[in-house]
Amino acid sequence: MTVASALVVTLCVLLSPAWALGERPEIPGCCALSVVTIMGFDENLEPISSGTGFFLNTRGHVVTNHHVLAGASTAVAKTTDHRTGKILEVIQDDPNLDLLVARTSLKNTTPVVLGNSDRVFPGQSVFGLANSRNFQGPFIRGQVIAIRGAGDMELIQMTVPVLPGSSGGPIFDLSGQVIGVATAFVDLGQNLNFALPVKYLHRLKPVRQGISALPPVATRFGAALRNKTLVAILVTRHPASMPPKTQDPMPQDGPLLFSRSRMPLNKTGVQPGVVYFKSGKTLLCDRAWRHGKTVFLVIHGKDFAVGYPESQIEMTRSFSL
Repeated sequence: MTVASALVVTLCVLLSPAWALGERPEIPGCCALSVVTIMGFDENLEPISSGTGFFLNTRGHVVTNHHVLAGASTAVAKTTDHRTGKILEVIQDDPNLDLLVARTSLKNTTPVVLGNSDRVFPGQSVFGLANSRNFQGPFIRGQVIAIRGAGDMELIQMTVPVLPGSSGGPIFDLSGQVIGVATAFVDLGQNLNFALPVKYLHRLKPVRQGISALPPVATRFGAALRNKTLVAILVTRHPASMPPKTQDPMPQDGPLLFSRSRMPLNKTGVQPGVVYFKSGKTLLCDRAWRHGKTVFLVIHGKDFAVGYPESQIEMTRSFSL
């Protein structure tokens, strides 16, 4: 895979409270009633996570991202009409997809209608619910940009804006059917807004376990860019969840050495070093590699890499060449 920069982040979504495109579509009123805000707590009842979900049936079963509940001891779900229920157990799960279905104490819930995500196409209008913690805000309309391959999966890229805060929110088509589960990337000024197709809900495995027994998130997505253009989606999975040969590795061509280090920076245990730019800017980085005339830099303490043209960097000063 040839890329010029990449970023990898924990999935986390909050739909923006402004329209992206066009006029407000005719939206079934039940859509808002199908959405919940989820809060996870530790053993001391301190909040440690928040996210969004949506009801799958009238029995209080809710869909959300795996990472929203992983690590929590208890959790609650709050509806847009201000009903609050406990999340009792997880009944379907797949950490590799970062999706799960949980049983709540809520009854007579308003389910969404699942659409056919295989029929989603570029240019199609879609919308998400601007479901803040205070349950305020309109629906947000946008368009599908592309269907992107992500390892052995697919992601729906769209212009519906997403920000941290409500991972797991539903993405609807204009008929009000859910075609995706909102998933976010770190926003570097691009339309890096994604949704997991709802068809993956059919791949979830039956389980019966409490929230505290959930395994860690196994999958991390990353966006690979070249000159601000999305090239591909990278997928990395926890070694315990997938055989190494199925990993979608970060590009590691042409390892570079920081001038203060003697180890290739695509190896583990490397001390961070400084990269000097001709503009006078400096970056403290954990890793670096070169592919063609692009230098990838993993910024110190971050989970993403950015590609810079080699011509912008003082290569001799920064690296042992």
